Amino acid sequence: MVIWPRGVTLRGNGEGDMTTATMEHRSLLDALLWEPLDLIKAQPPQIFISAASAYLIAAEAAVLLPPPFNVLLAVGAEWGYLRGMASGAQVDTPWKDRLTYANGALVILYGALFSLRKFGALPSVEAYENHTAQAGPVGAIVMTVIHILCIGAVTICAMMAHSAMLSHEARVKRLEEETRNQRNQRNQQLEDERNQEWKSAQLAIEIDRRRGEAEIALEAERNRLRAEARAQRRNATGAAGATQPGRNRGITYNGVDYPSIQAAADAHGITRQAMTKRLKKEA
Repeated sequence: MVIWPRGVTLRGNGEGDMTTATMEHRSLLDALLWEPLDLIKAQPPQIFISAASAYLIAAEAAVLLPPPFNVLLAVGAEWGYLRGMASGAQVDTPWKDRLTYANGALVILYGALFSLRKFGALPSVEAYENHTAQAGPVGAIVMTVIHILCIGAVTICAMMAHSAMLSHEARVKRLEEETRNQRNQRNQQLEDERNQEWKSAQLAIEIDRRRGEAEIALEAERNRLRAEARAQRRNATGAAGATQPGRNRGITYNGVDYPSIQAAADAHGITRQAMTKRLKKEA
């Protein structure tokens, strides 16, 4: 299980299929003070343990470093432990457990050396400072290994735990970026699909409109042709009526007026058809 660090919030993408982590900016005060103090706040006795541990480390470190550097070393070691534990609590890393063991070894060994000096089994710090006491080669090697390896182990484990947290934060940011890009791509695809559907609908509307206009134009052309055909038939009928006088219409033949073609035919003793032919020839 991953424990999200201070400043990290979970946010759904709104589509119910993925959850992303948003990494907010962590201030220097968060990194140096508030996050390590979260460990103390979760375990109040830790403040007393840390104070005592810092005192033991400072007292024993005086063998190597003069004041105030021995105090700075003790505070730095304890603060590095708290900082490393705070970083390790934010991500699943084996360096958190290693830091716990390294800090335990530091406190135990430094506390043992401090106790041995207090009970007179080892020369006091003042004796080393006044050069009234010296450790043999083996003792010097053992003392050096204890002092250097304990501090070094705590420092390295704390740095590795913090490095694991930074790597985790980088993965979170990369995951957030990838998720945001995927979401933007999906949104762009949806937008493209909507635009394509809208264009298709507009094209269908335009096709229907042009089809309607074409049908209207075709019907108008048909009506025009029908009107022209009717006009031509009327003109043809009128022309035929003009060249073929009616049966009861008065006519003039050889200067004589007759009330009709039949009357003129009767007057000349011929048929109506023959009189009509004569009239056509005179016309």
